[in-house]
Amino acid sequence: GGPAQDAHWSEKGAFAYRAAALAHDVQVKAANVLADRISYPEDGLYVTVFNTLSHARAAMVRVPLRAWSPCGSPMHWRLPDGEQRWPSLVSGRAIGRRIVDGPAWLQERPFALVDAGTGQPVPYQLSRLDSPQAAQPWAPERWALGPVDPRHLAEIVLLADDLPAMGYRTLQIVAGQEAATPEHLGPLVATDRLVENRFYRLTVDPERGGVASLYDKELGRELVDAGADHLLGQLIVRDSASAAQESPQATGVALVESGPLYTTLRLQGTASCCPRLAIEFTLYHAAKQIDVSARILRDSTPMRELYLAFPFQVEAPRFRFEAPGSVIRPIRDQWPGSHTDA
Repeated sequence: GGPAQDAHWSEKGAFAYRAAALAHDVQVKAANVLADRISYPEDGLYVTVFNTLSHARAAMVRVPLRAWSPCGSPMHWRLPDGEQRWPSLVSGRAIGRRIVDGPAWLQERPFALVDAGTGQPVPYQLSRLDSPQAAQPWAPERWALGPVDPRHLAEIVLLADDLPAMGYRTLQIVAGQEAATPEHLGPLVATDRLVENRFYRLTVDPERGGVASLYDKELGRELVDAGADHLLGQLIVRDSASAAQESPQATGVALVESGPLYTTLRLQGTASCCPRLAIEFTLYHAAKQIDVSARILRDSTPMRELYLAFPFQVEAPRFRFEAPGSVIRPIRDQWPGSHTDA
């Protein structure tokens, strides 16, 4: 502690935040340069999804209607047009122009997504941020900016399949048409205790604050270990001095989003060092995928460690996790005696 340590933490954090901002800057501007080199069929609104991997894949994609601006603002010449009779030097955000955001009417009027290459409709779901405490990136900032520009609260969620390796797919936004419905969805049940689609049946325990059962319908087996001390996705608070463990006190559970592409359940709670906790479970109906997201407000209580439990019912479990520049098998791919803190 002390002033020197405060300065060290501030400097260390500045490096990380600056690196993230510069990486976002490069990503935004590079994507806009690539988009400017694509021959779009006609004037209008388009969404282009890039696949930066070396193999074809499908991916769930979230497209914000109002994207975050990059940290740099390159200047460019605005040439004379019908409204301006002389050139001027303006700030463009992207390379040579402004960033194109989704128009506000996308939240108010129906529209369809159509694959520009095949002409086939692409199902989507319009997501609206419902709380500053949602387990989504920058939820408080987006919520605060919502009254100024409601587009900060909305995202288009879609399944981009058949993305070519190191390639892209372009989707056209067509106003006035109804959104396509995903095919082969099967039965769908969505309540504040149970979500079931063709892939999974997920049951939450609202009192303990976690997933009590996750049944894989394709494999025909239960994935959660019923004999484990904790539920799937449950927060564990551990005292680093005594090793005593604490589970949070659940304060509520709600079905916050449910549509043709995905359903999200939110569990809320509190713990001795975390006055506010939100854990969200999202089941996708067109892809065999589950997202677990958490927003934890940590107070200044010292000597506490926080974990999320994943008690899967598997024998001799093995897993990998992605670290900067590598994919790691815990312990096995580490130098002997090195720290296991990821």
